[in-house]
Amino acid sequence: MSLSCDQAVKRRKLSIESESMFFNVTGACSVIGAIDGLDCRIKAPTEREYEFVNRKQFHSINAMVIAPPDLVAIYLNAKFPGRSHKKITQK
Repeated sequence: MSLSCDQAVKRRKLSIESESMFFNVTGACSVIGAIDGLDCRIKAPTEREYEFVNRKQFHSINAMVIAPPDLVAIYLNAKFPGRSHKKITQK
């Protein structure tokens, strides 16, 4: 992935701001985001329905979210069906 100079500066600024917010809230150094995963309930799809049935027997997709302390998501991955193990969403 190639970033333009403006994108790199913006990304670095976001990292510094997030690091500062986490330090102020938790006292932890060098942290730019918290990661959490969840099963998002969905309506049963018409194709490959079985792939979306999770371990609790409802239809879902696995989502992984990374957010700084202000809780505005800076990354979201919701491309895996509910049957997928949680660890696979973190790759």
